[in-house]
Amino acid sequence: FQMFSHGIMTALFFACVGFIYDGCHTRMLDELGGLSKSAPKISAFFIIAGLCGLGLPGMGSFVAELLVTIAAVSVYPVIGIASIAALLITAYYVLTAVQKTFYGPTNPATEHLKDIDLLQFIPRAVLVGCLVFFGLFPQIFIEWISISTRSLLGI
Repeated sequence: FQMFSHGIMTALFFACVGFIYDGCHTRMLDELGGLSKSAPKISAFFIIAGLCGLGLPGMGSFVAELLVTIAAVSVYPVIGIASIAALLITAYYVLTAVQKTFYGPTNPATEHLKDIDLLQFIPRAVLVGCLVFFGLFPQIFIEWISISTRSLLGI
């Protein structure tokens, strides 16, 4: 479940970063800024992907990370605690990227960025839909993978 959620979230991140890079021709956070004013839809998708990466409740990654963390803490407590610390570090970097890229003063060199159109919106919306659907109904996915997990473990 963690690999699935991470894959969907990463696809959404790359779709957003690719669009921003294609329009602004930079990936340097200090050269971006205020993009939420000129491109609110792509900003929203990036922020959703970021919050999913942080394990926001209601998103698929929350359930997946919770299951992994519970298992890690119960079997390897030190590694489990380290994974929780890693989530805090991830939160810092994602929120810093969101703040520098989408908020704050607008950079005149990147204010020309136009927002996504309908054909670019739909695939991103499908990815968000998957993340939210499996965040609200994780048991569906867990049942799918439990069959092969049981046979793999010999249960």
